[in-house]
Amino acid sequence: MRIYEDIPSRPLLDAGRAVGIGVFDGVHLGHQELIRRVVAAAQNSRLKPLLFTFDRHPLELLNPSDAPPYLTPLEDKLSLMEQAGAEEVVVAKLTPQLLSTEAEDFVRQVMVERLNTRWVVAGWSFRFGKGRRGTPEMLRQIGAGFGFQTDVVQPVTVEGEVATSSRIRELLACGRLAVANRLLGRPHSITGRVVRGRGRGRTIGVPTANLEIPYRAALPSRGVYKAEAVVGCDRYPAVVNIGLRPTFNEEPVLTVEAHLIGFRGDLYGRSVRLRFLERLRDERKFDSVDALKHQMAEDIERARGER
Repeated sequence: MRIYEDIPSRPLLDAGRAVGIGVFDGVHLGHQELIRRVVAAAQNSRLKPLLFTFDRHPLELLNPSDAPPYLTPLEDKLSLMEQAGAEEVVVAKLTPQLLSTEAEDFVRQVMVERLNTRWVVAGWSFRFGKGRRGTPEMLRQIGAGFGFQTDVVQPVTVEGEVATSSRIRELLACGRLAVANRLLGRPHSITGRVVRGRGRGRTIGVPTANLEIPYRAALPSRGVYKAEAVVGCDRYPAVVNIGLRPTFNEEPVLTVEAHLIGFRGDLYGRSVRLRFLERLRDERKFDSVDALKHQMAEDIERARGER
């Protein structure tokens, strides 16, 4: 897959493009349907399938305090796009100048003059151009004048839930991991580097890897989870605690700690991906360390699938 690290400085004249456009955070079922249509349009019309996205969420520039956490960092998003069939991706650098471009000028200057667009696929909620005044219907009208067709993907629902990035973030935040995973079409995951913690897990016989929380990552709500941990090429069942470690009466700092079942060795400094499979229970304070150890043993059995 070819990745353009910004809007191409020269027109892509080698072939016409079928273009899918959006933020694509999460590359969830709605995004996957959009990409499927881009690929199909490209095949049917002998075009190249290209996805147009951004290097960050627009709110990081417009209103940083309201910018949402990311379901997928850029590296993961690009990998998922490639798996879905994209041959090219433009990762536009989001700048005040780009955000202030009028919708009509964006279509002409970027979609037509630079990307050689012949077909566009956009989601039903997509907005573009200055003040977010551009809508899918406006894109269809403007596109007709420039000779390209526009396909608008309607909401994709699963059991009454609409697959949107914002809804998935809400579901994760309120502990509804199973529904969030269904809308994503895969388990939600985060990747972090293992850093030194207080060593509490090792002292009670259950060593844990303390993950450095990735920048602006969308975390599931506080609690204990069954997960799969990926270390290099190896995979391990895992129990993950996201919380404040209330049993030890420590300063309340949010941590992500994972016990990798069957792992032997040193993880410090290594990258670990956690794929969240099931929410086991809420985080809670135990009356004693022994009570905590007993509960952790039960959590491990459930993560192994033995209960």
